Amino acid sequence: MTTTPTTEVISDAQTTEEKFLRQIMVRSQMKSFAADPLIMSRADGVHYWDVNGKQYLDGLSGIYVVSVGHNNRRVIEAIKQQFDTMTFSPVMHGTNPLAVQLANKLVEVAPTTWERPSSSPVVRRPPRGPIKMADSTTA
Repeated sequence: MTTTPTTEVISDAQTTEEKFLRQIMVRSQMKSFAADPLIMSRADGVHYWDVNGKQYLDGLSGIYVVSVGHNNRRVIEAIKQQFDTMTFSPVMHGTNPLAVQLANKLVEVAPTTWERPSSSPVVRRPPRGPIKMADSTTA
């Protein structure tokens, strides 16, 4: 028996239904979560809101938002401007002006004991520079 794939997207309301959640939460330890899920619908600053409108404090500040918060307009506009210019420049083929500017700014503001930044995507040793920087500012 073959099934024809559908191009229909399920509704926002259906995203809370267990039968649809099981498509994304496939590991056995997530079965109980699928039965009683926590689904966030938006985030702003240091807060999340779930699909029911309940507000939560993001105590971790998100994985990808670092400490600038969610929906930070200054960061979003900078990203848009960079995407309009260039979205990616692999270091194995060369570099780009923004990367050179950033590397020089890091060298300028970092303590003299901090190692020079590396454009290599391969890390061969633990990053001692940030640890040295923290030591020099807290000692």
